[in-house]
Amino acid sequence: MRAAIYARISQDRNGEALGVERQQRLCLELVDRLGWEVVERYVENDVSAYSGKERPQYAAMLNAARAGTVDAIVALDTDRLTRHPRELEDLIDLAESHRIGLATVGGRIDLGTTDGRLVARITGAVARQESERKAERTRRKIDELAQAGKWSGGPRRFGYSDGMVEIVAPEAEAIRQAARAVLDEGASWRSIARAWDEAGLLTARGNPWRPASVRRTLTAPHLAGLRLHRGEVVGQAEWDPILSRVDHERLAAMIRKGRPTTPTRRLLSGLLVCGKCGSGLVHGTTDKRRRIYYCKRQPGEPNRCGRLSVSAVPTEDAVRAMALDALAGPGLAAAVHAHDQIDDARTIAELDDLAARKADAAGMFADGLIGRGEYLSMRDRIEEQVREVSGRLSAPVTDTSMLDDLRGADDLTARWEAADDGWRRALLGLLLDRIEVTPVGARTQRFDPARLVPSWKA
Repeated sequence: MRAAIYARISQDRNGEALGVERQQRLCLELVDRLGWEVVERYVENDVSAYSGKERPQYAAMLNAARAGTVDAIVALDTDRLTRHPRELEDLIDLAESHRIGLATVGGRIDLGTTDGRLVARITGAVARQESERKAERTRRKIDELAQAGKWSGGPRRFGYSDGMVEIVAPEAEAIRQAARAVLDEGASWRSIARAWDEAGLLTARGNPWRPASVRRTLTAPHLAGLRLHRGEVVGQAEWDPILSRVDHERLAAMIRKGRPTTPTRRLLSGLLVCGKCGSGLVHGTTDKRRRIYYCKRQPGEPNRCGRLSVSAVPTEDAVRAMALDALAGPGLAAAVHAHDQIDDARTIAELDDLAARKADAAGMFADGLIGRGEYLSMRDRIEEQVREVSGRLSAPVTDTSMLDDLRGADDLTARWEAADDGWRRALLGLLLDRIEVTPVGARTQRFDPARLVPSWKA
């Protein structure tokens, strides 16, 4: 008989394929004893028969049997062929319809007889149970490691060595600088990707950076020393953090709010609001290339009126004068007071409490104490509260070094002129909640600073 040998091993930790070589040797000895002829070998190394993933060599072997190029299949045992009852039934159907023989090192199984099929099904069920027990033990072990804050394996993470043992200093510094650029200067994921590529940094898998991979990296909980398990933070991790918890939550809040992938390039973007409808003004240009901030009608946002605009250059000049006047007076002291009153620790504690409540709701649903509708309602309410609380952290917060710098500045105007827009935006964010742009009182081409109504931070 023309025989095909099938050899498979689920996990090859050393990459030496010793397991499949041993299987082939034993199968060849069996073929010699039976007096058959080996016409093909199908080998799959480091491939599971339990996971359900495609096995190209196994499929090719079945196709060869259907085509009539092989008359028998030889394997170490039936669990090498399959650990799924459905696959076993397909193999039995194939053996019956094409008169395919099956031989294992442990003995021949005649799939053409009732007793032979019974033996195959029993051994297949035992193999399936063994795989399920192994999977359960693995899951329990991973759960235990996660609850203890330990690493349970996986590919290397950017910023850390294999196994999260050590922080990789150059990568960690790049992460910190990128977080500051995003939080304080409005840098985009795309600009960070470009900067890292130009610096010769690669992802942990050795690939160039893309905006999506930068976003995933900078917002990953493990950078703040948090252990993520099954999509939820389950506690503190045993490795050292690269980012502070506050910075991580601010970055995560940006994702919840749907942060755009393009940078905020203009000084007053995100600060000006329409005096007609309350929507944020966006930057643009007229057909004569004049810069303006205007209320833009957007699909799906019927509340935007789209009926107000203001010239950009005189508005920016007026806001600069407004900010410098405030800093020359009591505004700087007020800003220092506002900065000192930021209670990040309490906000983080609220987020932790909401995460625990969400986990409790999921546990109650899993235990059958509440129904699916009730669970989804609880989950949605908690996630809305998370967005609200994390919003306190999402705005850029200038550190005390900026305030110290301003305290010692002899000429605030010169300091403003020497700075870039990222610094200026951060300073305005420290002083102002928003600036309302009121409608034009009478039709005129002249800019009126009185249209700008600031809301100062207390």
